[in-house]
Amino acid sequence: MILRILGITLPIFAIVFAGFVYARYKKPNMSGANHTIIDLALPCFIFISLSAKPLDFTSAGYLVLAAVLIVVFSGLLALPLARYSGTGAKALLPSIMFTNVGPIGIPLTVLAFGQDGLAPSVLLMVLSNILIFSLGSAVMTGKMDAKSIYASPLVWSMGLG
Repeated sequence: MILRILGITLPIFAIVFAGFVYARYKKPNMSGANHTIIDLALPCFIFISLSAKPLDFTSAGYLVLAAVLIVVFSGLLALPLARYSGTGAKALLPSIMFTNVGPIGIPLTVLAFGQDGLAPSVLLMVLSNILIFSLGSAVMTGKMDAKSIYASPLVWSMGLG
């Protein structure tokens, strides 16, 4: 069992470590690459991943509902914790409510479950981004801005895929 877990996680952490070492010594300017990935490559990946296989909308609906409930309830549970600890809600809630599901979550899912795990994993990544740009932004600023959701190429690629 431990060998299976290492076989799934070790390649991901090796790549992360290689990127860390490279960035530590070369200090690359990643601004252009980041914009290209977010605005072009990632939407293409999402479109291809979601359109490659038919998605079971019932299962996807349950998955989306569960993910939204986890985010909302974790925020509701963390709010008293933020008040009790004296930490501001703006600082504590986003780190408890939202996870980084894309760069590590998708490769781990594919390595663990094969191509069958790709579409649900991509769906969760896009949903996570939508929640971060809407609910997360509302937590940080005190107001909800729906324009930021519709302006995201990630959302469009999910809808088209």
